[in-house]
Amino acid sequence: VLFGADGLIRPEISRAGLEALKAQRTAFVLLSGGAGTRYADSSAALREARERGDLTDEQRDALNVFRAVYGDVDACLTRSKLFAPMGCVTGRGPFEINMESIAELMEKTHADVPVVVFVGDSTREDVARLLAEHDSFGIRRLAVIDQDMAPFVREEDGALLETADGAACGANGGGGIVYSLGHARPTDVHGHALYDGTVLEWFDSLSVSRVIFSQTDDAKRPEVYLGLCAAGAEDAFEAGLKKLRASVESVQDPKKRHFFFEENGTGYIAQRKSAAAA
Repeated sequence: VLFGADGLIRPEISRAGLEALKAQRTAFVLLSGGAGTRYADSSAALREARERGDLTDEQRDALNVFRAVYGDVDACLTRSKLFAPMGCVTGRGPFEINMESIAELMEKTHADVPVVVFVGDSTREDVARLLAEHDSFGIRRLAVIDQDMAPFVREEDGALLETADGAACGANGGGGIVYSLGHARPTDVHGHALYDGTVLEWFDSLSVSRVIFSQTDDAKRPEVYLGLCAAGAEDAFEAGLKKLRASVESVQDPKKRHFFFEENGTGYIAQRKSAAAA
């Protein structure tokens, strides 16, 4: 959808994204509050398996990479998605790379748009440290706020989804992020208020008409953010998902090697190790 056969961003997408940023009606919301639990070998899963003494071979390999890159494995395993898995390859976490991508585009377009970073208990200190080390990556309107959790409900009747520990809650699927935007005051990394109101009111005061939500446990190049900013990107992505869905077999057929599924708005093509493993 974004890139041509040559691996470069399509010129029309690049132009549309640059124009959107120059218009200064875009805001970025980076989701950095969790522990990267979507990764089977996230630091949280590694830490728990290590404490239980039942590490898989893949998890042992991951620990060895962490040890080689960072030295202090125990400290590394408290730093969640800031380090896993991209940090194993680059020595820089995906959060840092995402911030660099946005900062590069803002410098290129001379845009001064708001950026909101959501943090949680496991990421708050590391986000603050990285922002301090890099002078907020040169982004002037950068707010850091705590993510809220909201309960999951069933679509058919609105009933709360329960677990053994009570109501099931989440920051993304449960709507906690949206709740925070409408209730939290934007403050910088030092705790100074950027606006006397909520984040959404801050956006309104800056005439923001397009908000880009981005997970930060995957590292995105600047070109990807250009594509997200481009007008009509949602239609293009939907078309891409339809093309993916049509290119593979149904997940219900265990004899098929490839299948397509969606989770939290993201499309995946998966490959089974074997039909027997389905």
